[in-house]
Amino acid sequence: MFFRRLVVLAFFGAIHQLVQPGEALLPYAIFGFILWPFYSMRPKWILISSFVFMAAGIGYFYMLNTLAMFLLGLWAGKTRIFENLSVHLHGLRRIGIISLIAIPAAIYLQYKFYTTEHFDRLTALAGLVMGVFYVSAFIQILQAPFFKKMLKPLQYMGRMSLTNYIGQTLIIIAFLRLTGMYGHITHAQAVILCICTLAIQAFISAFWLRAFRMGPLEWMWRIATYWKRAPLKSTAKGGYHDRHADC
Repeated sequence: MFFRRLVVLAFFGAIHQLVQPGEALLPYAIFGFILWPFYSMRPKWILISSFVFMAAGIGYFYMLNTLAMFLLGLWAGKTRIFENLSVHLHGLRRIGIISLIAIPAAIYLQYKFYTTEHFDRLTALAGLVMGVFYVSAFIQILQAPFFKKMLKPLQYMGRMSLTNYIGQTLIIIAFLRLTGMYGHITHAQAVILCICTLAIQAFISAFWLRAFRMGPLEWMWRIATYWKRAPLKSTAKGGYHDRHADC
């Protein structure tokens, strides 16, 4: 079943590559296959393997950094860190502070060597540092009831992550083509466009899940995985909120 899910994800990724070269789904599916042998390892060895691949990714082939992050996620899942946050909050806070301090140096090195052969490796390093900070920061922020309520709309986007990921490509490319901005958009305009796209998708996701169990692409993914038709329309009043319905 696991392999079948990855094959379908790779198919989505291959189609998406035609529209958006450099997208993430196809590499993620490939790394998912590579990840399989590590499932039987003890958490300690998974973590060590992650560090080894991080070093190799930064020093040699930057794509190995993605595999390192997959292994780090596998380690976090096996050690149940996110299921026992109260025990790990202090450690996560320290990791967040360290990564925040390291971000300026990582970004400086990335742009200092922008035109050299070291750029990809330094980009991998900067992405790693910022990724760790984002995760630890979000965990800390979500402990506050105010921010937890304010960021609640993101949960609907998360339940339709595949649909929203591919949908972002379609929305942004269509907008840029229609406005004649394709290939000429500035950084500031890109930021504004991304924020607007996320806001639209958050609204659509919340609205969609009031009537349906999952996103349309998640529904197709589930059918292709289990080889049987899955119910899409919600039967619960006000929407279907059972997380087990997600693909």
